[in-house]
Amino acid sequence: MTEQKNKNRINRSLLRFVIMLKRLMQTAALILLLLVIAFFLLNSSQFLNWSKSRIIGLLSSTLDNKIEYSQLDFNFFRGIEIKNLVLYDHHEDTLIYSDKISISFSKSLMSLLKRELSFRTMLADNIYVNIRTYQGENDSNVEIFLRQFQNKKSSGNAHFEFNISAADLHDAKVVITDDNTGNKDLISTMRIQAAVRRMDLLAKIIIVDRIDITDPVISLVRTGNIIKTKHEISSACTDSTCIDPMLMLCEQINITNGQFSLDNINVSKDTLSIPHFNPKRFQLSGIDLKLNQLFNEAALFTAAGMNASMRINDHLDLNTLQFKDLLVKPGEVNITKFKILTENSRIGDSLYLHWSTDTASDWKENSFVDFNLRDSRISAGDLLYFIPTLNKNKYLKTNQELQAEVAAHLTGRISSLKAFDLAVDIPNKLEFKGDAFTRNITSRGEELLNLNIQHLLSNSDFIQRLIPSLDKVKVFRQLGQFKYSGRFDGYMEDFVSYGTFISDLGVFKSDIRLNLRPGTEKATWSGSLQLQDFNLGALIQSKDLGIVSLKADIHNGIGLHIDRMSAEMKGDIQYLSFKNYGYQNIHLDATVNKNLFDGIALIKDKNLDCSFKGKIAGLNNVPKLTFSANISKIDLKALNLGDKPFILSGLVNADITDLDLNKIQGSLQIEKGLLYDYEKNHVLQLGNASFIQNLQSGEYRTTLRSDFVNLDAQGVYKAKSLYDQLMSFMRNTYPDIFSDLGLKFNETSEPVKLVATIELRELNRIAGFFDIDLRANSLSGKLAIDGRDQRISADFQGSYIRFGNVQLKDMVGTVSGQSGVLETRILGSSVSINNKSYSGNVDFESLYENNVMHFTFRAMDSLNKKEMYHLRIGSVKSGNLKKFYLEGEDLLIAGTKWNYNEVSSLELGKDYIAMHEFELYDSSSTIRIADLYNKGIRLDARSFDLSMINGLLKSGSLTFTGLFDLSLDIKDIFHFKGVEGQLDILNMRINKVSYGRFDIDFAMEDPDRPLSVKINNNFKETSINMTGTLNIPLTKNYTLPRYDFDLKGTAKGFQLYFLESFIASISATKGTLTGPIRIFRENKKIYMEGECVAEDGSTKINYLNTTYTFNHQKIRFNRDLIVFENNVVYDELGNPITANGIIRQDNLTYFDLDINIRSRKALVLNTSKSDNIYYYGYGIMSFECSFQGLTSKMDMNFKGRSEKGSKFVIPVRYDQESKDTKFIRFRSQDTIISSTPTPVVIKGLNIRMDIEVTEDCEMSIIFDEKNGDILRGNGSGNIQVAALRDNTFDIKGNYEISAGQYLFTLMNFVNKPFRIKKGGTIIWTGDPLNADINLEASYDGIYISPSALIEEYTISDPTIQNRARERTKLDLSMLLRGSLLQPDINFRISFPEVNGSIRNLVDTKIKFLEQNPEQMNQQVASLILFRTFINTNSGLNFQSGVQKTTANTLTEFLTNQASLFFSSLLTDLYQNVGFISGVDFNVNYDINRTVAGTQTNASELVFNVRHRLWNDQWAVSIGANYGNSSAFNPSNSYFNPESIIEWNTPVTGLKVRVYYKGTDGIDGTRHRAGTGVSYRREFNSFSDFKKGLREQKVSSGAIQ
Repeated sequence: MTEQKNKNRINRSLLRFVIMLKRLMQTAALILLLLVIAFFLLNSSQFLNWSKSRIIGLLSSTLDNKIEYSQLDFNFFRGIEIKNLVLYDHHEDTLIYSDKISISFSKSLMSLLKRELSFRTMLADNIYVNIRTYQGENDSNVEIFLRQFQNKKSSGNAHFEFNISAADLHDAKVVITDDNTGNKDLISTMRIQAAVRRMDLLAKIIIVDRIDITDPVISLVRTGNIIKTKHEISSACTDSTCIDPMLMLCEQINITNGQFSLDNINVSKDTLSIPHFNPKRFQLSGIDLKLNQLFNEAALFTAAGMNASMRINDHLDLNTLQFKDLLVKPGEVNITKFKILTENSRIGDSLYLHWSTDTASDWKENSFVDFNLRDSRISAGDLLYFIPTLNKNKYLKTNQELQAEVAAHLTGRISSLKAFDLAVDIPNKLEFKGDAFTRNITSRGEELLNLNIQHLLSNSDFIQRLIPSLDKVKVFRQLGQFKYSGRFDGYMEDFVSYGTFISDLGVFKSDIRLNLRPGTEKATWSGSLQLQDFNLGALIQSKDLGIVSLKADIHNGIGLHIDRMSAEMKGDIQYLSFKNYGYQNIHLDATVNKNLFDGIALIKDKNLDCSFKGKIAGLNNVPKLTFSANISKIDLKALNLGDKPFILSGLVNADITDLDLNKIQGSLQIEKGLLYDYEKNHVLQLGNASFIQNLQSGEYRTTLRSDFVNLDAQGVYKAKSLYDQLMSFMRNTYPDIFSDLGLKFNETSEPVKLVATIELRELNRIAGFFDIDLRANSLSGKLAIDGRDQRISADFQGSYIRFGNVQLKDMVGTVSGQSGVLETRILGSSVSINNKSYSGNVDFESLYENNVMHFTFRAMDSLNKKEMYHLRIGSVKSGNLKKFYLEGEDLLIAGTKWNYNEVSSLELGKDYIAMHEFELYDSSSTIRIADLYNKGIRLDARSFDLSMINGLLKSGSLTFTGLFDLSLDIKDIFHFKGVEGQLDILNMRINKVSYGRFDIDFAMEDPDRPLSVKINNNFKETSINMTGTLNIPLTKNYTLPRYDFDLKGTAKGFQLYFLESFIASISATKGTLTGPIRIFRENKKIYMEGECVAEDGSTKINYLNTTYTFNHQKIRFNRDLIVFENNVVYDELGNPITANGIIRQDNLTYFDLDINIRSRKALVLNTSKSDNIYYYGYGIMSFECSFQGLTSKMDMNFKGRSEKGSKFVIPVRYDQESKDTKFIRFRSQDTIISSTPTPVVIKGLNIRMDIEVTEDCEMSIIFDEKNGDILRGNGSGNIQVAALRDNTFDIKGNYEISAGQYLFTLMNFVNKPFRIKKGGTIIWTGDPLNADINLEASYDGIYISPSALIEEYTISDPTIQNRARERTKLDLSMLLRGSLLQPDINFRISFPEVNGSIRNLVDTKIKFLEQNPEQMNQQVASLILFRTFINTNSGLNFQSGVQKTTANTLTEFLTNQASLFFSSLLTDLYQNVGFISGVDFNVNYDINRTVAGTQTNASELVFNVRHRLWNDQWAVSIGANYGNSSAFNPSNSYFNPESIIEWNTPVTGLKVRVYYKGTDGIDGTRHRAGTGVSYRREFNSFSDFKKGLREQKVSSGAIQ
């Protein structure tokens, strides 16, 4: 029905336009016809009479209508003038009336004979045209009138023609009435001017060049009735009733100052008070219009251009209304390049409409639109004017200047419209670009929409103001600036939407399928959601929740109401910020709704590792929780769930109802609970725990079982308000006691009834873990309270309880009370303070009865033989006064009897105090207290021990001793006004440092003002003088910062020894501090300001055993900082060390260092093995070092480079005394390492050292000092040492030896020095005693003949045997590999200078020995002991070989010992000569020398002196052989000199040698001289050999 109405409405609008257009043309035709009639009424004598009769005859033959006029003047020159002309219609009602019509001719009147009349102009005044459609008729009276001309033509009569060139009509009025609809239209105009090119009414052709209409007024009145078309009233017209369509062409129409109004009389008047446009009732004024090339024929209407302007309802100026081309015909409208301009809006550009004229067709499917909207701008004010309902939008109403740039291309059938390139731009507020496609949009329920949003940019504030209904979505405003792109595809009630939403809060991506067809209650939805760095907390305004990143799949979602929706969700939360912590790796798989969570949750965050499985239901009412959770780790501090560094873990199983502590029922179990404090490294095993609470018969039954607490309770109570119930009961039952305690609680009238048994166990573990200064093994007790009967009873006991420094052992207590009587008693076996026993048995009793309270305290000595404390106090309340007095004869305090006046008492009341002769005194101390006019007090204390404050200070680093006197006056004790006093401390000592006498004066007039303080101290060279203020909060409304103080003054000669109280790693501190100083407290922090000078100071760093001195060094105090700027200290050698940095102090209790020191050269280590079991030595280094952290746990980071004179020792054994030995020794492999003594404890210090060891530093590794197992050498490397406060010690790094020695000891008989070759390495990987070594050591200076070694090969060849007896150089090396604790030791021998056949024999024998380590060791032992080889040809073992060569070896042994002696002597002689590295002296005496294979009586003496220069780079040898019998001339002696110069080049293995040598010959001494170059390098394989050559070549090239 609605669709048909729309169709009818469009058809009626088009029909109305066509009808109005026809009526206008009919009116114009009728006016022209009047001109013809006027022509026939021209006034003339005869012709005019004939003309009149002729015209009247023509009109009578043509028209059936009645014509009347009052006067007709006909003039050949002037034309025709007709007055009061009336033309009646077919109902004889006025059709046309004119006061006066004047017509001029364009042709002669003779044209009348041809039935033709031509007018030049027609002037008409006061024209009235009544166009009316009578009831039941289809055509108006004008249409019926004009039809007569066509009927006459068709009947065969000669037609009548006339033309008019111009018309000028004044004061014309047209009334159009339709009796069928009740509509009535009025058209009036001041003037109409027309220039007509052709008019043929019979041919239905009118061609007009121009029409000018001035001041037209068009008024349309509608009754609201439906217009009935001709098809609806009667059948199609016949030839006799229809008229042919008229063709009209007008080149230009101009309308000036026109008006138009439309009124619907059946439509109620608007109630809106705001200006707006009503399409059923509106006015247009100031219409200026120019229309070009207007063409109309029947239903065809075209125009080639229009430009118009007007004012709507005298409110809105339509500045421009124009188009280029217009086409209107049945079923089609086409407008091109149209433009509509107002002051603030513009709309363009083209519109094409096409529809079917077949009324039986579906107009929605057969109607097509193509609408191009370009370069358009719409203002909010104009939009509100044409759509007044938008005035309800407050934002648009108050922002009418808002403008939107709009563009789109709308095309397609009405039922399936498509919008391409849709764009909306509201500057700085909204940007939209996209496409929209529809299908079946006019079929309800079948609408299909495809929306492609390419770009949407706006902000939530603007959108929410624009769409006020979004106010209900409170979270929307939090989005801020946002951008969206995505798609919407599907039906309006079943669609898929996906896209990306980017806002100030983050990125939101969705892909959702939503089916609304079942209704919002049962709507189904599913899809996926993704959040990227989305601030969900800001969106829902949660201060704890923050950024969230997640991916989730949603299935089986039902309902859209937040209260009733549910869904299955499975996804991962990559990041979730809660309480400023970012959770990661959270997995969810659960069914969720507002009242339910049923599923699993897995969290694998580094600070939260847990799994949850179960159900949480009834969240909107009474929660029901059934779940199990495995909490592997939850770090409360890291997660910002607490301020303690606690980690919790355990298994939790719950089956509980309600979370209200007053209503909770069910069970809760915890298994394997653990609590860990990772800052203090404390672990508390919580074990297993269970909680059960149920409501039975109106009483709660509560059971708690755990490793720490066992509780059984039953009664009528509320867990949440149990404390308030208990306190209300006590105050109501014992008002005199509890009304004065000032306890805060919420008064409740609910009576409490409770019977409970409680056992507290392992309290030490709990207190120790939480660092609560409370210790108790276990406490247990019972409690019974009946609020209605006012009864209370309790008993409790514990083996001991210690709070703070006070401990009570074997505590037993009872409490009982009923109806105003309360008895309390606590017993114990001893009381100790600061672990010092102050008593044995103790007994505290109190009795409240008859409004009198009695307190009794007794304590025995530790042996329970003597009473140490006995104090009895009574208290009674009388009216508004409460009186306290001492009872009994004895008053014992710490075993000292104090005397008091028996009449002493204290009375207190409101603003009243009375002290009655209150005095306590013992043998040395006195306390007197008196009141001052019952308002204040005066206290005088003499000769009290200052050490009593040590227990109060709770400082382990400060100890005070001395005596003090105190005088104090408080004029108004109740308001603390008029405070004056003096504290005198005699011989005060702080940590054994004497400070002499301190005088402290203080005063305070008003409690709202600070206490003024003055401090004076003068003792020897030290003086301290300070004045200032102290804020003491003595009133509730104290406005000053509580306990803040401000003291200013000077210190002179203040002892620096006090630093040792705070820094445990220093000692022997001396020096003083002098300068102005200010000490003050702000915001609970103590600060200092000033600049002092440290004089004559020194301190020792214990761990390094080094002492540093300083003098005239400025130290600046800046609030909590102690600043050191380029301060210089000196080591024991006078080397300067520069210090910069700060010490940040916290209330003068904790000191946090951030200090850097550096020096180009300074002593940083001076320890012996008694100082440090891990390493010691003497270290001179260039270094940078930082000290960071609290003094109790400081970090020392050291980076340095060793300098000349440094020695570093790493002991492997510690139980032997050290010897001053010059040589390095190694123990044999079977040496057993003895037990290690207890390591040195490092207190509060982490030391990390990064040391660059240079060749200036001597490194020693001691294995066994007693046996000389010491490796000592020089080298280079980087070593990292870590000595931590947990008493762990590590060494890491590489050390390469460049030179070194050790003393090889054989059978504790012979010591031989071995030289460590360059390139050996020691590598530490942590354990300082288990380094990896790779060393090679050589025994130098051996010259020996190889004859004994190869005797088995030379015995048959005397010539070779003779050559083998010649002495030559022998290289003996020791190889050490593997662990430093137990290295593998092997030997290697070679003859580098032999050649020829001897060389081959020697190499063969050495290879044999290398394959037989036992024989190799025997030969090495023989070489070391006797400087000779064992003759292996004999087949004997080592001992037999020795026996066989006893004579020779004894001689050689003696000569070898001489060689060693002279070598040592020369080395000591040249030790201060820098370029001499060492001296080797060799001597050998050969008795019974073998000559030519025969043993003779000849002897030979061989000696050689070898100087090693410049770190063994050069060697110079000078020697000779002297014999008493030459082999060639036995009667002659000989002397053969020998000299050798060797250079060990920088290329490893390459040597250059120059030598001279004399040898015995036939003709005497022969002289041989020469030079040689040798290169030696070992390879494991031939491929390694080639590789080595390539590397050597590259290396040589790099050097060049």
